[in-house]
Amino acid sequence: MRWKSILGLISLVGAIAYGIAVAGMCDSGLFEVPQFKAAFIGFMVGALLWLILSKKLSFFGTFEHELTHLIFSILMFQRPRSFYASERKGHVSCDSGNFLDGLAPYFFPTFSYVLLGVYPLLRSSAQMVFYPLLGFFTGFHLVSNIMEFEPHQSDIRKGGVIFSVLFCAFAGAVTFGFILAFVISGYKGGLDFLLIGLQNVADVVTGTVTLAWRGITGFASPAK
Repeated sequence: MRWKSILGLISLVGAIAYGIAVAGMCDSGLFEVPQFKAAFIGFMVGALLWLILSKKLSFFGTFEHELTHLIFSILMFQRPRSFYASERKGHVSCDSGNFLDGLAPYFFPTFSYVLLGVYPLLRSSAQMVFYPLLGFFTGFHLVSNIMEFEPHQSDIRKGGVIFSVLFCAFAGAVTFGFILAFVISGYKGGLDFLLIGLQNVADVVTGTVTLAWRGITGFASPAK
């Protein structure tokens, strides 16, 4: 479909632009930020826990996966009909579906964003628990869904492997990058990250067009 090709191209540009924004936040100074150190410890625990005990924790991975399907289906104004999750499989039945709610579990760490939503309600004394938990759920989600991202998955087949990879890379760079920016500088840091990513998009597009134009004009110019 033409719209999928266009959106795939946009996703490629977005993945590069927001990937650059994420890389810009990753330097040696990160470990000087107390919140980041706490979140990083939680991240490693969540990631290692899944890697070591993935079979025993499969229900929790499936539950989050299907819950994310359900949340995005509702956000897309679809009426849910059934929800099922077990250790081996799960499904959500709705009136209809689209690529966004189908791919959402692969780029959106639901429990991490639930924590971000309740953060303003927490007392300052709860922050030392909040950041490790945020890191834990983010690490758990990231590793579990990378391992689940396989071409034979029905959600991936419906979207198309190439399109799914491009879109999830873009959306994942945005969602995980926002979490990192929040850990470093709070909500303002998250907003700044989104704006920097948009500026990078403009720079990538401008740079690509400039290079293409130089290539065209150079090719068209007669040899001396």
